[in-house]
Amino acid sequence: MILYIKQQKYDLADFIKPTYKFHIAYCSTLEWMERENRFKSRYVVTQRADGKFLIDIIERYSGIYHEENALYKLDICKNCLATLRKHYPTNSLFNFGNFNIDDFIKKYNTKHRKKPSYTPKTMPKNEYSNNWSKLSKQIRGKANYTCEKCKANMNKKRHLLHVHHKDGVKWNNALNNLAVLCAACHLKEPGHQAMYKKVI
Repeated sequence: MILYIKQQKYDLADFIKPTYKFHIAYCSTLEWMERENRFKSRYVVTQRADGKFLIDIIERYSGIYHEENALYKLDICKNCLATLRKHYPTNSLFNFGNFNIDDFIKKYNTKHRKKPSYTPKTMPKNEYSNNWSKLSKQIRGKANYTCEKCKANMNKKRHLLHVHHKDGVKWNNALNNLAVLCAACHLKEPGHQAMYKKVI
């Protein structure tokens, strides 16, 4: 069982090949992603064992899909190797330059404590749900049209108050994934710098 992020965002002007990594152990990267509530909505699980993975290449700022289900080679996560070296300190396979996925699969099981909800084939496309406009309006109303970060009341400028998806996944409308932010605060979130021209 191998984990990786299928929907990968890049500045396409600089894109050459995917830089995201695949995971064979529950490492510090996955622990951090889980603490940030990004694990279940970002990662997929696959049985593929050739080092190539189905990837969606998405333009970082516009969210437009550049490629869908494209087959790309990914590198192993170095934090996974560090985790495995603790269990197998004398095995040189877990040194980055020596790692070979075929050798690993033949001899070891992946050390994942948790499994993502989706496979590469079942992962929803990163698009807003059909009820997003209505849901966004309800959530902003419950927040009294006030920004969670700077506490600015936007009741008279409601069009400048947004609902932000913390994990960057537009279909993940879990309440703990949503934050009510004014446009200025929303601009400061990762990957949002070029999305809005109007600020408060």
